[in-house]
Amino acid sequence: MRKLLVLSLAFFMVYGVNAQIGAKAGVNLSVTRADNVIDTKIAWGMNAGVLYKHKIAPLVFLRAEVLFNQKGYKLENLLDDTPDKKILTNKITLSYLEVPILAEIKLGPLYVNAGPYFGYALGGNITIEGGDNVDIDEDIDFDDIDKSKIDFGICGGLGFQFGISKIHVFTEGRVGLGLTGQDEYAKLMNKNTVTDIDLNKNIVIGISVGVLLGN
Repeated sequence: MRKLLVLSLAFFMVYGVNAQIGAKAGVNLSVTRADNVIDTKIAWGMNAGVLYKHKIAPLVFLRAEVLFNQKGYKLENLLDDTPDKKILTNKITLSYLEVPILAEIKLGPLYVNAGPYFGYALGGNITIEGGDNVDIDEDIDFDDIDKSKIDFGICGGLGFQFGISKIHVFTEGRVGLGLTGQDEYAKLMNKNTVTDIDLNKNIVIGISVGVLLGN
């Protein structure tokens, strides 16, 4: 750990003339696209992590981040076969280690960025409740659904940054569109509900605030 810190400081000292490092945190609003479901409900999560920006042209930066990013969704299904028409609520939350690599263009105090992201699921939780005989709250066993640990996609954001000397504060809104399927998670939903769900891709809107140090 000490060697990693020394190497990180040395790297920043060498490249720090045109670089910034920082941290950020915020909230996520996420859903998933599903072929045979009219709509999925928004699920809340969090995002937090560190970032590095390197200036490659007067108004152009390369931005890399390492994030803890929660994604998920909710589905609400009306149970027609119950006397009081109960609603069955399905919710899944997935926690990813995510690395976005973005190109960023500065427009005065505003900036825009876009690029790919690579995510790996660290854990997850599923809850199903509302029916007479259905009440589930359990962690996801990834041993049976290994291929769905990967979430690859594209993302883009719009932000506002201001600073004094070498301390900068920013706020950003970002949209992420997953390009990998989530069909294996659908099997978890299907096994204990009356709904046959065919899931596709993650869609996430993230809002964050952060601090940067550097030029």
